[in-house]
Formats: sequence, C-alpha cells, structure tokens
Amino acid sequence: MARRFFAYHSGIFKSRASSHFTTLYHSYLAGKIHTLDHITTDREQLKEKGISEEVFNQQLLIFIDGFRPADLTRACAIDDGILRLSEAEIIDYSARFVSSSQGLKMLKFVPASGAASRMFKHLHQSDMSNSDILIKEFVNRFHEMPFAKEIQAIQTNPSADQIMELTLGQSGLGYATAPKGMVLFHCYDDQARTAFEEHLIEAAKYMGNKVCIHFTVPEDKEAEIADFLRLRPANKDQSYDLSFSTQRSSTDTVAVSMENQPYRDDFGKLLFRPGGHGALINNLNENPADLIFIKNIDNVVHESRIEESVLWKKVLGGALIKYRKLIHDFLLAVESVKVSQEQVNSLRKELGLGEMSQAEMAQLLKAPIRVCGMVKNEGEPGGGPFWVKGNPFPQVVESAQVSNAVDQQAILAQASHFNPTDLVCCTLDHHGVAYDLLEFIDHSTCFISKKSIAGTEVKALELPGLWNGAMANWISIFIEVPGSTFNPVKTVNDLLRPMHQPK
Repeated sequence: MARRFFAYHSGIFKSRASSHFTTLYHSYLAGKIHTLDHITTDREQLKEKGISEEVFNQQLLIFIDGFRPADLTRACAIDDGILRLSEAEIIDYSARFVSSSQGLKMLKFVPASGAASRMFKHLHQSDMSNSDILIKEFVNRFHEMPFAKEIQAIQTNPSADQIMELTLGQSGLGYATAPKGMVLFHCYDDQARTAFEEHLIEAAKYMGNKVCIHFTVPEDKEAEIADFLRLRPANKDQSYDLSFSTQRSSTDTVAVSMENQPYRDDFGKLLFRPGGHGALINNLNENPADLIFIKNIDNVVHESRIEESVLWKKVLGGALIKYRKLIHDFLLAVESVKVSQEQVNSLRKELGLGEMSQAEMAQLLKAPIRVCGMVKNEGEPGGGPFWVKGNPFPQVVESAQVSNAVDQQAILAQASHFNPTDLVCCTLDHHGVAYDLLEFIDHSTCFISKKSIAGTEVKALELPGLWNGAMANWISIFIEVPGSTFNPVKTVNDLLRPMHQPK
C-alpha cells in the first residue's frame, strides 16, 4: 500500500511536469515575477533541511489534490477487532512475559520532543479576576503541586501573581519553555520526580536489571536532559542504557497559503513546520528490537500507584511474545516447506484471516508486529480503533482523517474505545533482521490542518501519525486495557488527579 501511494503521487508529478521550480521559471518568463532568486534560495533551503525536490513537490501536490480520508467500514468492538482478556489470560500473558522475555532485546521508546507550553497555556491568562476554573484551581491548590517547594524556596508565601511568574518565567522554574519531561510530576518524601525519571522507575519494574530507554527530545535540550538523567539515576541498583534522538528537520513539511501557494516569511524564505509525531517513525526505525514498549512522556503515575500499569505492560508484552512466536514459526516453516495445517488454522483463527491462502498469509505476515492497548471511550481525546476498507488488520484512526460524509461520521461516533498510545512492538523479522519501517507507511493517511502564523491563516501538512498511518501496514492486535493505565497530563491541573498524588 505504501509503495502504491508513493508511485501514484510521483506519477502525478511527472505527468503534470509542473514542479515548484518549473512553475517559478514559467512565471518569470511570463513576466509575473521579476527575479529567479527564489529558485536558488529555495533549493539551498531544501538542501540544508535534507528535503528532496521530489518530496517537496509531492507535499505541494497533496495540498492541491487534498488527502484521501480513511474509508471506515465499522468501529472496532469487543470480539470484533478488540480482545477482552479473561483473568486466566491476564495471568498467562504476564507469566509468559516474565519467563520468555529473557534473552530478547527490549527497549522502551518514549516520544518526549514536546515542550510543556500546552500544559501551562491557561496560566498565561493569570488575571485572578478571571473566572477560569483551571486558573483558580491551580492557585488554590498550589501547595499540592509537586514543584510547590521549589517555588517556596525562592519566595516564601508567594502571591498568586508570583506563583504564576515563578512557575512560568526564567526567574523561577521556566516551565513555559521547558521540555515536558523536565517538569516535576510527583512528590516523594525525599524529592520530587520529573516525568523522565518516572519512566525510568516504571521500566525497571518490568525490564529487569538492564533498562534500555530511548527518548526523542528537543534538539536544543538533548545535552541538558542527558546530563540531568545521568546525574540523577532513578534507581542506583539498576543498570540504565539511555539514548536520545531528535526529530529530523528532513521530516518537516512546507506550509502554504489558503490558495495553496508556498508561504514565505518576511525574508522571503519558505516556511516549514514539524510534520507531527509521524516523523518519529524514522527514530524508531533506527532502534530495532524484539520488544519495543512505546508510551508518551506524560503518561506516568506516582510510584505508589504503579502496580496495575506494570502488570499490563507485562500482559501486552506477553501477548506480543505469543503472536510473534506464532507468526515467526509459520514463516520459518514456509521457508523449509514444513507448514502444518494446524499452524495455518491457528493463525487464521488468532488473526482473523478467514480463508486466506497459505501463500497470501506468508506475504501478509512479513511485517512488523504491534499489540496495542485500547481503553474504553470516556471522553478523552485520542485516535480510535476502526476497521478500514482494504486493510485486514484493525487501524488506529484520528478524527482528522475522517471525511465529513454522514455515514463516515456516524461510524466515527460509534467508537467504544480509544488509543492511549500504550503499545509494544516487534520490528525484527523471523530471522532477527530489522524491517525497514519506512516500507510499511500508508502515505495517503496524512492530513491537512489550519494554523495561524502572525495572524495569517495557513495550511499545514501532518505526516501519517506514528501509531496511525505510519504503522498502517503492520500486523496489529488490539487488547482492551483498564482506564487506570491511562493517566496523561494535558494541563498542569491534571497533576492534582489521584493517580499523580501519593496513595
């Protein structure tokens, strides 16, 4: 699917023979523009960012042609795309993980590139005459915040305005521009911990003595974060192997005007924007492993409440080990021409492959595997699990990918679960060789959003999301997990919820 879409858009580009630079040249010949300087500067800018002219032209064509919405057939439900485990299965999968994960290369992959600015957005309206409930809650319950002692060490009994300034500004904690993972999330007797530290603590409880974690971080903060974590080991009895990467500038996408013309800044340079979390498929591709646990930076809990989260990490990991063995044993048997009918029937049943032939199954199953937790829909934002036309495995679909057609919106509204971004993956094939994850992207699942630049409305292109289109052609198994495992911190006030407070 990924290759077909790429070829389709390349075909459009070649048949039209109307690349960005060709258009500029023809405009110059027609007297519509009076210089060819943009051709040189645009090419220099693309080279600096590592974006090819072909990819740049494809981005512009998507704005012109529009993106292809997801063609939903129905929402996933229990026993129709989502597995609800019995108590016996929960115990079995957890035990399987403990007994079978030894010797496997395990990694925790944490997207942590975002700044904390959205967490504190409402505090910028810090006029206490304002009736905003979140602002008043933050000030009135400030003493319960994990960073209250740090503020009080700077200013004893701070006023409401001083609380705001010392929380957000550089004279205090500077949280308005800090990476989200560096914000203090939880209080303990001896210290408060950041989200980064809590991920180390959680991983140590299921990964064993050697904890390998990869964080994607803001480029200008990588050294600071690395030094911080090395100076403050979460558990001195553990061996931590920490690695970091940043989102590549080559995955940025061009912004255009509402008329689909490349948007330029006051200096005439093209404006590029980060392509969204889908860009991180490149970072994931560079960190192959037998088991990769993926979880967002803000989805952690106080250590006193961590037992259930750790249990379900083991359950998801055990489920992946089971499916990985079924699939890899089948592919090895195909190669040795020793496939049993029992293997074929078992895979058909476990993966819902119907009457697919052995050859078709062998081709389909040469792909990365993921087991995704799904939480009952209780109004939290996030993509949902759906069956999409033409795909044999269930998909995670964001609302922005769905058209406004009445039938499609009706299916969207029927979602009983949503994706909490809690998944475990295998990116190695049955011979232990890493898949090229870029080969399994459905590029048609990008979407266009509207942004405001200095008061001017522009269009921005979002790449296929990391757990959406970037994994569209993976083998996918969805398992229902309890809501207690999903505890995101979208605003700083979420830190007042019970799961972020000591038990």
